[in-house]
Amino acid sequence: MTGQNPIENPIFFPSVPTGFQIVFVRTVIPTVNGTCVTVNTQALIVEQCTPTTLTVSLHADYEGTGCTSSSSPVGGAVVTVVAGNVAYYGMSGPDGTVSFFNLPTGPVTIMATEVPAGLVLLGEGTYTTVLDPTQNTNYQVDFCYTPVASVNDVQVSLYPLGNARPGFPAYYAIILSNVGNVTSSGTVTVQFDSTRLSFLSADQTTIAQTADTLTFSYTDLAPWQNSYIWVTFLVAPPPTANIGDALQFTATVTPNQPDNNLGNNSTSFAQPVVNSFDPNDIAVLEGPVISQEQADDWLHYIVRFENTGTPKR
Repeated sequence: MTGQNPIENPIFFPSVPTGFQIVFVRTVIPTVNGTCVTVNTQALIVEQCTPTTLTVSLHADYEGTGCTSSSSPVGGAVVTVVAGNVAYYGMSGPDGTVSFFNLPTGPVTIMATEVPAGLVLLGEGTYTTVLDPTQNTNYQVDFCYTPVASVNDVQVSLYPLGNARPGFPAYYAIILSNVGNVTSSGTVTVQFDSTRLSFLSADQTTIAQTADTLTFSYTDLAPWQNSYIWVTFLVAPPPTANIGDALQFTATVTPNQPDNNLGNNSTSFAQPVVNSFDPNDIAVLEGPVISQEQADDWLHYIVRFENTGTPKR
């Protein structure tokens, strides 16, 4: 672009037909040898807006009395909605719900496409209905699960909440996720680079602490729920911590009962030390390369951006 984007001027596009359209993007890049101009195409899907909302609720019946709105919510479950030849995907939040907006009028199929570990669907796993905003604009579908066996599976994640800068505090989140179907209690430890980091504080009291290890306890973490621990370290000033140094972290969760999936009980990452920086970036916590064994697992991204203007964005 050369400073103007015609899409910002809707008067030039009064009646774009629905369906797949092609947008041509012209990029002008100054180089030492002159100006480089490229034209790329981007597929654009144009759809008419609708007022229709579909909310899917997922609960688990651990008491054997049937699912109700007060039953244990199932978070992190994938739901697929198919309308015509277009599929929409969503993941339930901690409250066990996921909402789909602006769905087209007509028949849709709703499916719980990923059954959580240790749970099985009660009743139908697929629902079909017809969305008609002249009759209803808010549709509700409920899925109910029941445990097939006791599965103890707690997952730990560790995320930096900002950059690590010499002489400044650095903030981190420890996330415990109960992806099994039984309530869990236990401990979580965090190992850190004590040569470049000093522990400042946490929102939970440690039950044990050494020069490079923090240990916390967690109690009664319900199935498909998360628990958070917020930790603050102080990054040492130069020459102890310098730009480009890597701060090594390892978090390990140890449930009181034997865990059925040891593969997600530990996580490690190396955070680079930076100084003055551009906050607009994206990073993959698993690193620039993953192994073949990791190919079917999730990748965890950190996206940072800054609004340099004056209005809210």
